Amino acid sequence: MFFNPVSLFDQCFTFVGKHMNYIDSLIGFPPEFSTRILDTGIQEGLFDTDTAIDILRMYGESTDEFRALSLSNIMVLNEFEMNIQGVLQTVHKLDLSHLQLDDEHEILSWIPELEFLQVLILDQSNISDRGMKKITYPAFAGKKLANLHYLDISGLHLSLKFFKTLKHVTQLQTLIVDSETCIDDIPGFSKVSRPQLEQVRMSSILIKLLERWTALTMCRRKQKHILHNSTFYSKPLKPNTQILNTDSQEVTRNKIMLRRSEEIIKTTLNSRKRIRLQDNMGRNKMIKLEKNSPIENIDLLSLYQ
Repeated sequence: MFFNPVSLFDQCFTFVGKHMNYIDSLIGFPPEFSTRILDTGIQEGLFDTDTAIDILRMYGESTDEFRALSLSNIMVLNEFEMNIQGVLQTVHKLDLSHLQLDDEHEILSWIPELEFLQVLILDQSNISDRGMKKITYPAFAGKKLANLHYLDISGLHLSLKFFKTLKHVTQLQTLIVDSETCIDDIPGFSKVSRPQLEQVRMSSILIKLLERWTALTMCRRKQKHILHNSTFYSKPLKPNTQILNTDSQEVTRNKIMLRRSEEIIKTTLNSRKRIRLQDNMGRNKMIKLEKNSPIENIDLLSLYQ
């Protein structure tokens, strides 16, 4: 009989991984140590219940592993709602494309609170004007989502009225829309000839965590299905084959990239000592100069505030 001893080094990782809820911070740990601790926690089932929001937030603050998140399964989002909220706290890139949300889903109210979010992809996520307003309205003038510079809203049925409000999300620099969208009606943005679409690539440890949550979600729903069918008067349910379908059937569509246009204010001085101001929105204003007042001393931008 052979005995294969476990090194003290490995035992320490196992112990720490099982008790991550007692750790205040992993800042200063080597990245490979932090990843191994989280991996141990996943294997030990520490995140199998939807109560690990604080641990996941702490881990995200200490490492770069949660910078990019792509959710493709609405069932997993609903089953592990609080845990996913913990992951979201430090996300820089978030992809919710093909996730069949609706305007009432709670994640829409979380998004404006993500202070590090830079890239948001909502392609074909089943959101209308009402849902989008929950994201963009709080972000007007950079009050929320101050770092958001890229927004993909292709595949959404949005009104012209909503598109016109995006000019107020002043931090937003790049907008992705469908080729059918009338881009002339989106003020403040102009078409880019060679679009470069953002890609969201998750870390291997986050993929492993989502795969475990997906498997648990499938198992729990299967148990509920069996329990429901075991009742005396229950009708047989058709198995939900869509739960594991994380690869959506994507319809080929052309996308257009728009970039925010810089406002160009032109000034002309006529014989009557008046300045005509015009920006790229076509707005005009006339102001009268004081005698011998140089144009350089006038704060032209303040006239539009």
